[in-house]
Amino acid sequence: MTSSPSADPGDISAVRLRLLTPQEWASILSGDPREAACWVHAAARHGFKTAQVTWGQMLLDGRSVGRDPTAAYRWFRRAAEIGSIDGINMVGRCHELGWGVTVNHAEAMRWYEKAAAKSSDWGQYNLASMLLYGEGIERDRAQALQWYMRAAGQGHAKAMGMVGRFHEEGWEVPPDLALAAQWYRKAAEGDDFWSQYHLARLLADSRPGEALDWLGRAIEGGTDNFLRSAGPDLLNHPYVTFHDAGLRALERCCRSGEACDFYAYGRAILNCSRHEEAAAWLGRAARSGHRDARHSLSVFAGRREQPADASFAKAIELIRQLWPKRNLPHGSHEGAGQ
Repeated sequence: MTSSPSADPGDISAVRLRLLTPQEWASILSGDPREAACWVHAAARHGFKTAQVTWGQMLLDGRSVGRDPTAAYRWFRRAAEIGSIDGINMVGRCHELGWGVTVNHAEAMRWYEKAAAKSSDWGQYNLASMLLYGEGIERDRAQALQWYMRAAGQGHAKAMGMVGRFHEEGWEVPPDLALAAQWYRKAAEGDDFWSQYHLARLLADSRPGEALDWLGRAIEGGTDNFLRSAGPDLLNHPYVTFHDAGLRALERCCRSGEACDFYAYGRAILNCSRHEEAAAWLGRAARSGHRDARHSLSVFAGRREQPADASFAKAIELIRQLWPKRNLPHGSHEGAGQ
């Protein structure tokens, strides 16, 4: 069941909504989130298609209201049926990812094609991505490049980044790193974090200072999934100055509260001989049920000899306090890891 905002959207009339100035809307939307949700819901109920898409997104994200993907899909569909291009694209997105409906790639393609034909840059980008990866449909990289180019021509940063990827990898075009870097730069300047990362890779040898600047921006703005992918790659990069960026990426992932992120960061800093910090992070992962973290702790706690490294000794003591021997995984033993 969908959670309703604090006020009744039925109290807000369509006439009142139409009389609101852009400045008044901006004030409402920047104010109390639940009050703003009430106004958006009211506008959606009165047939404002932009509000219907916004309300659908709020339901999808669970932002200021209870999360309800099924209701979100219905609102995207209502907006699409009265001509909202964003609504058409979001209906496709729901079918592609199973948001409120069963996954149906053919149906997703049909809606993306509608949005793309109406010059939706996101519709063109999503259509291109389905054609590129071929999940549930026939793969067609040549058509994918055409749609990415059309979206890029409208200033879509992620599409620009994908055009760069085509030129770097030599997909449907001759490999051209200089041209790839040009496209990555355009996308990076549009705040696409993957393109910032790819541009940094290409600049590592020739302009290392600029490369590190772009990496910093990518890590600051990237999603957790991006950081989980980029972090290990940066730690293994031949350019050692990238390694600190890899650690920062994995550290930022720990904001998720996920045991797997605690473990990944703990292992990474353990390899950098930051033993006491590593023990603390592995301990957090283990207390959340992460089996590999528990095994790592058993290796720590099972050492017989006194380590020469003072931080390692403190780490072992910390582990023995937080994770008593009786709670170690079966099969751990004194001297493990020697």
